[in-house]
Amino acid sequence: MNIRSVAVVAFGLLAAAPACADPITGLVGRDGSVAVSSSLYTVSHIGPGHYVITFATPMLPQASCVITTTNGQDPNVYVSRLIETDSSCEIVTGNNGHRFDTRFSFIALPMSN
Repeated sequence: MNIRSVAVVAFGLLAAAPACADPITGLVGRDGSVAVSSSLYTVSHIGPGHYVITFATPMLPQASCVITTTNGQDPNVYVSRLIETDSSCEIVTGNNGHRFDTRFSFIALPMSN
């Protein structure tokens, strides 16, 4: 095997490796603001109770997100929808059947096979 073949194989192995293998965590305010700024993700507040966490580097093959609402002592706040892709987690939170802005924390990890 010559050096060119080795370089092509090495590049192929690097390209096949997961883009982001480390967990990403964050605390998000009711308005979509982040408690500690990070270059790893951004958060958009789309509308009442509707948030999208977008990752700077995709999590392959797909992100797995765990969301915990942190709205004080209100037991009626919940996550009503969670959509996970390789580049984002979309969350809808509710209270008594209605979309509801709430603080939440999250951890996102790449799914393993």
